[in-house]
Amino acid sequence: PLAHVLVFGKKATRGFAHYLMGSFYSWFGPFLWGPFVFEGAENLPKADEPCIYLANHQSSVDFCSIYTFPNKAHVVAIAKSSMKYLPGFGLMTGLAGGIYISRCQKKEPWR
Repeated sequence: PLAHVLVFGKKATRGFAHYLMGSFYSWFGPFLWGPFVFEGAENLPKADEPCIYLANHQSSVDFCSIYTFPNKAHVVAIAKSSMKYLPGFGLMTGLAGGIYISRCQKKEPWR
């Protein structure tokens, strides 16, 4: 992963990480939960338009479904800082530009 950043740059690495996560979750989600059907998909913004999708991550459905959205939106995850130590998830979230926050720090939790 570090070699990919050094050779191809941060922007290319983020794109590659999004491709890998999208490929995995678009296969994994329907495998676990069945096919996803989106009603009103024509109302979703284009992938390059700024938009916020909010999910509470109570199950893997949230994370899997966002990668199967028909508009293939660019996703940046916000997770508590302890999640970066999870094998696979932490590395890929970091490479994809994820934001880790400290839930116990009351003042400026993003530092």
